[in-house]
Order: sequence, then C-alpha cells, then structure tokens
Amino acid sequence: MSEKAIKIRTITAPPMKNLEDTIGYAKTLYSQYSHNKFSKTEIASVLNFSANSGGFSYVFSALRAFGLIIPDRDGFKVSDLFKKINLSERDSQEFKKYTWEAVNIPTLYADYINEFKPKLPPEHIIAQRLELNKKMSPRAANAVAKIFEDSIRFTGLLDTNNNILPIRDSQTPIIDSGSGSYQSGSSDNIAESRTDEGIKQESSSTSNLNLQIPLSNDRIVKIIYPFDLTDEEAQKIAKVLSAIAG
Repeated sequence: MSEKAIKIRTITAPPMKNLEDTIGYAKTLYSQYSHNKFSKTEIASVLNFSANSGGFSYVFSALRAFGLIIPDRDGFKVSDLFKKINLSERDSQEFKKYTWEAVNIPTLYADYINEFKPKLPPEHIIAQRLELNKKMSPRAANAVAKIFEDSIRFTGLLDTNNNILPIRDSQTPIIDSGSGSYQSGSSDNIAESRTDEGIKQESSSTSNLNLQIPLSNDRIVKIIYPFDLTDEEAQKIAKVLSAIAG
C-alpha cells in the first residue's frame, strides 16, 4: 500500500479509540503545546507512545478522525473544535453540540447516525452490519460498534433506550405565578422531589431544574432554570423578582 493510500485510510477509517479517551489525549497535547504546532513524533512522546506502535496509530488516527487535531503546514495543532469542547462544561448544551459535531466527522459515523436515527440499534446489530457491508472481521466489527456507541453516548445525546436526542438551545429561566407568567423552553418528562418547606424541585429531560415555591392562599411560583446556573445569573433573576414585587 502506498504512503498516500495509508494516509487516506488513516483519515477515513473509523476511530479505534472512543471520543472520551481521544479528547483526553487532545487535552494532554493542549496542556503541553497550547496553540503551538507539534509534530507527529512529539504527539507520540507527550502521550507516552512509541511513534511506530500500533497503539499510537489508533490514537493518532482518532485525534484526526474526530477533528481534534488538524494539519498545520509540516505539523499539527489542536483544532478550534477541540478548544470549544474543552471550554464547555460537561453535560451543558454547548458540550453536547460540539461533541456531537465531533462524532459526525468520521464518515462511517455520520452515515450510520443518519441511517439509524432516531434510535440506535444494539451493538451486535451494528457489528453485523459492519461485517456484511464493510467486510470487517467479527473482532474488528465488535470493537468498532462498541466505540461508535460509546462515543455517541459520551455526547449526552443517547438515552438509556438508545434514542438519539435532539440538541436543545440553552434555556432561560421560566417564572410562572398565578397572576402572570414569563416562559421560554420546555419542561417535559419531569421527575419531582420536595423539601421540608414544601418547595417542590423537579428535574427535566432538557437538563433544567423546576422549582415550585408555595405562597399564601394556595398560590405558587414556578421557576425552571438550567442546572448549571451561576451565582451571577441567580442574582440577576433575584433582581427581576424584586422588581416584579416592587
């Protein structure tokens, strides 16, 4: 096989490392080189691999397949996509958006996601498809099928029933009272819990929390807010409530 053919196969072959592990490798590179470029040999050295080993070949291929490193003249550098993932909090809508972008870069992943959505079949079904259509050995097909599902699950967009979930926009709080309301977003599939003060807290499938505060005369205030609400944002909401009460 020619060197050019090997390079093409390296880029187009499905990753043999899952997205979570590959992001971990990219973080190690970023901590060492930041925005600077690095060579393939330097990648192997920083990640404690032999540059000619099969293990490093899998890691290097996955870094490129998921778009976490990109060519830069005679070397490589971490991609803007990796930087966006790295700056996003785990399970945030931004994290889901950018990791979903990464899992759709490998051609096989994008093709199978489009074919199977909205529900991913079990691993053994995907493995059978890989054996039949991609002429993979049973061992390789099983490995690729597992890495495929693990990578999608890492994005947070695959539920326990293997349904592929849509990406939601960031939600703003919902304030609802008996005399009026301000609403944005959805609060489907809510699970409830209560405090001793009668305040009911709910979690929803859209990564929001739902708070119901009882008032006098059987009135309630209902607040739906993102789980990663910051202190600064909470103070902003408090000012809005204070203005309403004033």
